Amino acid sequence: MIKRKFIYVLILLPTIILMCFTKPQEIIHNDKDAPWIVYGDNKGVPIIQKTHNRQVYYEFKCNNHLKKVFQKAIKKWNKLNIIEFKPVADNKDPNIHPIKLYGESNLSNHKVIASTFSSRTPITKTKNGNNICYYHDTKVKLNHGFNKLKQTEKVDVAAHELGHCLGFDDDNSSQYIKGDIMNPKHHKNANSLSMHEKNALKRYYSL
Repeated sequence: MIKRKFIYVLILLPTIILMCFTKPQEIIHNDKDAPWIVYGDNKGVPIIQKTHNRQVYYEFKCNNHLKKVFQKAIKKWNKLNIIEFKPVADNKDPNIHPIKLYGESNLSNHKVIASTFSSRTPITKTKNGNNICYYHDTKVKLNHGFNKLKQTEKVDVAAHELGHCLGFDDDNSSQYIKGDIMNPKHHKNANSLSMHEKNALKRYYSL
């Protein structure tokens, strides 16, 4: 009887060890370089913005004041030198649909100051065999409460929404860092983005 139990333990032990050290597909990064949550479908496939040579195109559907806010937010992401937001006029690829940046919407919930909506295309295989699901027809809407924010907060909120367009979820996890733009409680400093944004972008846009 003891021998039989010992054999069972020997059989199960490698499986237990393997489960402890094998990570699931990394949608949540628990390391210090990129502790971010990336949008994923129900199969755990990451969802990111479809690009042309890492270029993300946009077009304005808002007034001049909000254009300036978006432009400052765009500069934040472009300074990372991983992806490049570019105006739709530079888009030469008919298969790339620009992000549409809207002003105030008609949402009745004034507590929602900004929102991002996206459709998704079928899963596509990248060159190194990784499965990625791409965003298609993405829209950012700045809602009623947005105009009550300070200018620096407006830029951070716009940059946060652009992060959603790139595939990042709100960082509500226990490992979030206050300076990360995807921390939904951030929105206090319109400074440069952190290394976490840069490392996360490298991971998904360098495939």
